[in-house]
Amino acid sequence: MQNTRLFFSLSYGYCPVVLDFEISARRPILLDIAEGNLLGMATAYLHIGSHKTGTSALQCFIGKHRDWLGEHGLYVPKSGQVKNGAHHQLARALSGLPAPAIFSTIADQFSQELRTCGGQDLLISSESFSMLLRSPDVLDTIVENFSVLGYSITIIYYLRNMPQYYNSAYAQKAKAIRQRLSFQDEINYRINQQQKAPPLPLFLVDPRLEKIVRPYNTNVRRAGIVTAVMNDLGLPPPPRARAAKINKSPGPVTVDLGRWLTRQLHDENIGLTPLQLQACVKAVRELAEEQEEADARYVGLTTETARMIEVALQEKCEMIAEIIWGESWESCFPGELDREYVCNDLELVDAEHVKVSNLRAELSMRVEAIRNDEILSRAPAAPPTIASLLRGDAPDSPSN
Repeated sequence: MQNTRLFFSLSYGYCPVVLDFEISARRPILLDIAEGNLLGMATAYLHIGSHKTGTSALQCFIGKHRDWLGEHGLYVPKSGQVKNGAHHQLARALSGLPAPAIFSTIADQFSQELRTCGGQDLLISSESFSMLLRSPDVLDTIVENFSVLGYSITIIYYLRNMPQYYNSAYAQKAKAIRQRLSFQDEINYRINQQQKAPPLPLFLVDPRLEKIVRPYNTNVRRAGIVTAVMNDLGLPPPPRARAAKINKSPGPVTVDLGRWLTRQLHDENIGLTPLQLQACVKAVRELAEEQEEADARYVGLTTETARMIEVALQEKCEMIAEIIWGESWESCFPGELDREYVCNDLELVDAEHVKVSNLRAELSMRVEAIRNDEILSRAPAAPPTIASLLRGDAPDSPSN
């Protein structure tokens, strides 16, 4: 397979979040490194997703194994790296989009940090790049920032078969209290958006970027995303690559409670501070654990819905596979098309809400207590999402 890659557009759920801070105007980020410190054009490897392709596991690995990666010629920046190992804040800081002052500080820290890395290649991971790099202006800014530092960019990107991707993304959004649509309505929305999108996103056709694109298929999942990406980078098998599962997939009770709460907040026009939202997510998780079967995973797909997705997107997927890999989509995802599914979405299989009615009542009381918590209600406001900044509007699309 040749080294190239692709991005599928993402939609985000809606939960009102209080916004109240000053932002700077859009500007290039000043990355001031003395000319004598630039040791030729090293490579900045940007792992940009996509979502639901083992990104959390990879980010956890690079956060914990910086020394091992350094021994093999890859420097993992600490600037803008969050607790789980992802570089979401760094991606935002390098984008040039309006942002709180802290992001300017991160860009300055990154500039200073690279003075000490000896010109090593970089490994940076954030799914935020997959959205940022769709914007021509932002792509230009990011390429310029790395170029000034003496780095060319190579993108690492994994694609997932669409029915499984949509199912997993839907469950994750509900778990995060960001999904109020029914599964079928979300699928219809995503297919409509995907059919209107160009076959390849900007970052895959821009000649300034090198690309490594892979199918996130059964073989990759069996080997583990960490092993797969290290292989992409020409590194030996990594230590403890098969670690405990990160970001466990939610079950049907979690999805039902998260979706129900999102609808309640939306219908009553209730905004939450970030700490309130975090507390609500925890409340959903704790209540669901009382009812969730140990290994239960949410399945919104029926066999008929999966076939509908595959047929609706077949032409585009085949075009993508041919351009990127020179093969059919089915050959890149062996055994994943024409699969059978048993739906466990409680909205469909428990229409009377027998299983969750008491849990919803308990959740409602917990959320009320969270909203009345004086400390949580005074928490700092969240910055606007990348999606809203790229659109030039406020927080998230009301269509979700």
